[in-house]
Amino acid sequence: MSLLSRHVESAEPIHEIGHTPQLFLDDYLIERTSGISREVTKLDRRQAIVTNDRPWEHRVFNPTIIRSPEGFRMYYAAGTFGFLQGGSKPNGKVICVALSEAGLDFRKPALQLHPGAYGATNVVLAEANPGGNSINGAAVFFEPDREINRRYRVGYGITGGGLKTAFSADGYQFEPAAGIPVADEWTDTQQSIVWDPEIRKYIWFYRVWKKPGDGREGFSIKDGLIRGVGRMESEDFLHWTDRRVIIERQVGDPVLMDHYGLVASRRHDMMIGFLWESQWWDLGGKHGQIRGRLVVSRDHGHHWERVDGEKPFFDLGPQHAFDAGTVYPSTILTIGDEDFIYYTGTRITHAPMPRSEFPNDAYSIGVARIPRDRFVGRRAGAAEGVLVSRAFPMPPHRALFLNCSTGSNGYCRVFVESAENGSTLLAGIDFLGDSLDGEIAWQEGSPENVTGQLVRLRFQMREASLYGFRFTP
Repeated sequence: MSLLSRHVESAEPIHEIGHTPQLFLDDYLIERTSGISREVTKLDRRQAIVTNDRPWEHRVFNPTIIRSPEGFRMYYAAGTFGFLQGGSKPNGKVICVALSEAGLDFRKPALQLHPGAYGATNVVLAEANPGGNSINGAAVFFEPDREINRRYRVGYGITGGGLKTAFSADGYQFEPAAGIPVADEWTDTQQSIVWDPEIRKYIWFYRVWKKPGDGREGFSIKDGLIRGVGRMESEDFLHWTDRRVIIERQVGDPVLMDHYGLVASRRHDMMIGFLWESQWWDLGGKHGQIRGRLVVSRDHGHHWERVDGEKPFFDLGPQHAFDAGTVYPSTILTIGDEDFIYYTGTRITHAPMPRSEFPNDAYSIGVARIPRDRFVGRRAGAAEGVLVSRAFPMPPHRALFLNCSTGSNGYCRVFVESAENGSTLLAGIDFLGDSLDGEIAWQEGSPENVTGQLVRLRFQMREASLYGFRFTP
């Protein structure tokens, strides 16, 4: 099991900081604090942006959003009626595409790739066979530097049929990778694949079914197995190795819970993810609710740490809202000065039901927005608080920028101190106000004289929230 408790504050030096934004999502950067609390951003800007407004869609879910030369593309799963073989009964799930210029107003193009029983549709990936195999969710990449017929690549799962990959030149017509099986996991949920530039590998996170590792029976809907998260990696998107379970239920977790899935994103020098935490009401693991835990990994997705406290970061919407029943957060995209979090929201709880009782607006795809990189901050109140970073070699830099917000009587002071003797090497002018990139002017010391020295940052704050910092070359 690799889902960790929160890091303890550490006095060990950090090998390198560099010029990427450094975020206080976890305690990795912190040596010690006094009078400082953890502050998790509240999500309150939600809206539904894609609904099941086509005759072949009885629900829409599990979106992956990418940037393409034409703007934004959303690849999402759709439960279908009468699509693959005709008729009115449900017969599988497919992957559809929707397009947007700004990431909010998505339109569904009319394509002739999988016309089915309705003429032109926006379906781009389907498993048309008598068994009605279902594609529950796809992870899609656009990589312009790849060979033309593999610029778009997708990893997806087939219910009862394992994990597969496919490639495309235009992102519409995909060609499955023939003859190279990926995995035979029974994985009926959203897929998540991250490109990790540090190790130059793709990392695939997928659902696994296994016996509970905590010794408790709990519940089961599949031969005594419950849900967890697996990880595997690849250099070429074709051959996947090092398959292992990384997240499963622990002794301290409730018996009637498991981990429905994990959707991860590369964020600066770490991975940030949403762990779908299930809370079941029955021993069948069918009736319940799912929420999104905010988790972080600093070792290429092997180990994950919860960073959102007792309450899930991505909780249910208010009563009667489109996302009041269950939420499945997925893609995070930075657009301008905001982070867009795309997700599936449902009016109903997780429960099997016949088509006649299934509400027409049960599932929607929504988006929530927060200021850029402000998932978790460190807060000082009316009394001054102090946060001291772990030691690190000072990178060559032109300026220091803060992602910080202060109250009308607040401030944030920054000092660069020698890790050897604690002397002040640089002292900054007080930061005041609210900025995602607030530059710190030095009133004492010269940055070029500090380069390469082992240093710590000391932040002294009052009525302020600090989310991160970065050095610019």
